[in-house]
Amino acid sequence: MPAAGRRAQAAGSVEVPTAPVDQGRAACWRGGSAGADAARADGDERRAPTDRACRGAAWVQHWPPMPDDPSLSIDEELWFLVDHCGEARHYLLGNPYTFTGRMSAWCPTKQCTFCVSKQEISACSPAARAWIAGFLAGCAPPPPTDARGDVDVESAAYRRWCEETARFADTGCWDDGERSCEDCGAELLRSADGERCDDCLRRA
Repeated sequence: MPAAGRRAQAAGSVEVPTAPVDQGRAACWRGGSAGADAARADGDERRAPTDRACRGAAWVQHWPPMPDDPSLSIDEELWFLVDHCGEARHYLLGNPYTFTGRMSAWCPTKQCTFCVSKQEISACSPAARAWIAGFLAGCAPPPPTDARGDVDVESAAYRRWCEETARFADTGCWDDGERSCEDCGAELLRSADGERCDDCLRRA
């Protein structure tokens, strides 16, 4: 194995190849290539997926780009499985700084980085479970403030934020856009992972 073709491998880590990256293209796919087709449709093949259709199993080769750190290694303890990739293990990397709650990961099979949400993970190691809990706690949006910039813990906005962040720890989803329940029209929590409110789900 030529040293120039591999990143340095630390003990207990997974070797990551340094395949050349074409920075002018970003091939993405979701089962097929919906994300890439959406990017090509507007003439920009470098655009990262931003629409809701690409938020699921949105694979983007070399997005986010792998750091240029020659000592980069992957912790084998941080493995997880996703249903659309069989029994192949993937490994958590960090924050891709795309959507709130999204995590970057490494796929040894496709030899690329990709973004994943908590709800896409079908199984994981105890270490990965603890890592995800800490990650979501750390990237939860801050509480709302009043006109003076203070947090009013007695306000309805703060109580709703507490409800949203508690749900965020479970779903790993956060949508700053305004969404309403498709059944009753009630405003959905920003951390809701569906299109129906809890009341309608309980009545279903």
